[in-house]
Amino acid sequence: MLGWSGEPAVQFILFLLFLVVTLSIGVFSTQKISLASSGSGIPEVKTILSGNPPPPLVLEIRTLIAKVIGLIFAVGSGASLGKVGPFVHIGALIINNVAKLGVFKKIKANKQLMQQMLGVGCAIGYGASLGTPIGGVLLSIEVTSTYYALRNYWYSFVGALASSVVYRYLHNSAWGQPGFRPLIQTHFPVGGNINFGLMELFIFVLLGAVLGVLAAIFIKMNERALLWWRNFQKKHQKKRKWMKSPYAFAFGIALLTAVMTFPHVFGNYNTLPAFVALSDLFSEHSLNDASSLNAKDWNDFTIYGGLFMFVATRFILTAVSSLLALPGGIYAPILSIGGGLGRIFGEFAALVFAKLSDNFLFEAGTIIPGGYAIVGAASFAAAVTHTHSSAVVIFELTGQLQYVLPTLIATSTAIAVAKKLHRLGIYDNLIKLKGLPYLPDITKEGAFDIKAKDVMQAGVKYVVKGFAYEDVVKLLQETDYPSFPVVDSPDTMILLGIVERTTFEKVQAEYFQKRRDVQKDLVQATDAFKFDIPDSPDGNLMQTVPIQLSEDTPLMQIHQVFITMRLPSAYVTRNGRLLGRVSRGDLKRIIEAM
Repeated sequence: MLGWSGEPAVQFILFLLFLVVTLSIGVFSTQKISLASSGSGIPEVKTILSGNPPPPLVLEIRTLIAKVIGLIFAVGSGASLGKVGPFVHIGALIINNVAKLGVFKKIKANKQLMQQMLGVGCAIGYGASLGTPIGGVLLSIEVTSTYYALRNYWYSFVGALASSVVYRYLHNSAWGQPGFRPLIQTHFPVGGNINFGLMELFIFVLLGAVLGVLAAIFIKMNERALLWWRNFQKKHQKKRKWMKSPYAFAFGIALLTAVMTFPHVFGNYNTLPAFVALSDLFSEHSLNDASSLNAKDWNDFTIYGGLFMFVATRFILTAVSSLLALPGGIYAPILSIGGGLGRIFGEFAALVFAKLSDNFLFEAGTIIPGGYAIVGAASFAAAVTHTHSSAVVIFELTGQLQYVLPTLIATSTAIAVAKKLHRLGIYDNLIKLKGLPYLPDITKEGAFDIKAKDVMQAGVKYVVKGFAYEDVVKLLQETDYPSFPVVDSPDTMILLGIVERTTFEKVQAEYFQKRRDVQKDLVQATDAFKFDIPDSPDGNLMQTVPIQLSEDTPLMQIHQVFITMRLPSAYVTRNGRLLGRVSRGDLKRIIEAM
């Protein structure tokens, strides 16, 4: 235990000072270079890949610079933060900025192709941070995509494979073992010594259920911490402004981290980086065997006490550290939390059922606590993120395939329980809390009775073919539509096409430039000025309507169309006659109100 005098006290002060300085530098890079570099970036990337326009600065070069600098200090500080999520954002950032080069201008100009390339960047980010090409691709699909085109799978896999090869070789070389061995070594008995009986499979189901409950608690704790911090900032908006400073929050997290992870308090195991801790937790040896472990003091409070303290500190610190205003992820920390929980379960199962190992229900199998840690790591990460591919990530990280069946059973159970208790995974929940545009899944049976006519906005703003310039000015001022419908006349209301808002804004800017001498008298200048939109969809202004919904189109079908085609809005017609408009916001409101 910590003695607050002499050398341990000096060590604690230096330990705290190191945390404060490194986290402050990370916050500084975010505040001064780009606020969009804060957090993992996955919620923002997911909204972009679902068809929404990028939030300000999210894909700009300055954000890439701030992300890299901030991530180095965030992860290097020793705080309970990971690099996986930020690497996904970095992959998308690199793709977006490389596409600006002249040689890739055709890709950049094609919105659909850029969506695919950003998806590839996400897969490359996962591969480069985990060294798991298959799991990286699958995880990128589950985490960042609402709809995935299979034609993009090959590009993503090649990119993730290349980044994984480079990362594994450089990582292993840095540790003095050049080659492509798994990043976390396991040495479980090969052959018939691991044989899962019926009873043990039930234990894995129970493990998955427990971790599903704890995952829902973790997501809720993260949500409550974020809401508390927002309310705290509002409360001190005018008085004591320093208390709502991101630097003050960083100091608070640094102090909490220092107290909970200082070696003299609980032990050296609490200071281990996530993957190094997983190496100990996945060990086939007992945690009493210090010679084979990175931390020699797992059993200082007994094995159960040490594991409990490890899990409790990581659980709390990860939930609150992710709120820091600097780059940082949670995936590696939640893997270590799950590994600790699984190890506790395995140690207890080995103790209780050791005498029953020859029973027919166990079929002469041997309970290995390290195997339960592998299952626990995959299950908790899967339950927190709602991703089945976390199991594949663990298989590739460890090279361990003997626990495929129990891992899949436990992860499926954990996800089912977590979804029952908390409908949204951690990333989707952050999208909701941040107010980012998204389309929630439809889970209620009442959706089958809702039609387009129940969702649409009637009385939609439109323009008539051959409209005047003043009509354009009025539309741009009164609406925020991303596009405007063009009809043949107010009487028939036949939908001819659409004009993008950006097109109107560009035409307006060009008009101002050409008519500088009459800008002071805009009304007089526009009396005789008409836009002539051609009937052909090949005209310079008007485009064809990509999708028209009938008034009886079911909500489920509308939802699917918006997801697959990444539409910002769609128009409802009857025999070509414009009736109304359905936007993403309309869908979101109706789904959330069900």
